[in-house]
Amino acid sequence: MVLVAGIGCHAKMADYLNINSFYSLHGRAVSFATGICMANPDLKVICCVGGTGGTPMRRVSPISCLPPNGM
Repeated sequence: MVLVAGIGCHAKMADYLNINSFYSLHGRAVSFATGICMANPDLKVICCVGGTGGTPMRRVSPISCLPPNGM
């Protein structure tokens, strides 16, 4: 299992969980998570996206996206 997060405020989530994590470029967490899924299809990928990181997922993928509630 790996958690992919951007470099925004929500990225601290990776520090609080005891799992493998990857900090991606700002606004590109979904793209990096897709690349990780393509490189290792057996890996469970969780993607934590913020306000600008929620790029649309144009294909069916096994990524779980967690958008935070910033209200």
